[in-house]
Amino acid sequence: MYSSSVTGSHHSLEAPSFGTATAKCAQLFIQQKEKTEKQIKILQNALDRINYKCEFYRIAKEKGTTSVPGLREELSMKFLNKEEETV
Repeated sequence: MYSSSVTGSHHSLEAPSFGTATAKCAQLFIQQKEKTEKQIKILQNALDRINYKCEFYRIAKEKGTTSVPGLREELSMKFLNKEEETV
């Protein structure tokens, strides 16, 4: 609520204190950001696995077999071990 103070014939409005409300809003957005980043990581992991499978079966179809020596390892390094590369 706004409180008014009367000074002569002029009215002025004082804004409520937003310090606590602002801090709470900021914390809520930080928490939402963290949740969203976790969801993105989960979805990215799922997408990486799908890309791995798509590439595996594309190559297997091209070669006429799923028994291509080293293919799983090569594709695993390319699509599934991204975190190990950045460490």
